[in-house]
Amino acid sequence: MEEDTPMKLGLIENHLQTILTGLLLAGVIWIASSVNGLQQSVAVLEVQVKATNEKITQGTQNRFDSNDAAAQLEIRDLKIDRLEDRVDRLEDSN
Repeated sequence: MEEDTPMKLGLIENHLQTILTGLLLAGVIWIASSVNGLQQSVAVLEVQVKATNEKITQGTQNRFDSNDAAAQLEIRDLKIDRLEDRVDRLEDSN
């Protein structure tokens, strides 16, 4: 019976190796499919970020900024000066 014991251990070890190899292969396949799914998710997120950046860029291009305000104030001041000159001329003529 002592001779059967090493042979039985060898069979059990072979079966355990086969099972562990199958589990390891299943794990590698699962990790590979997970990585593939993550790559697809990242690609979708990149497209969404690009679209959001384009919307932000379009929204900020036509903003009324300080340069526009300064130009508007300058035009207003010129109009006020012209009106004051007209009023002064009208008052002087009467």
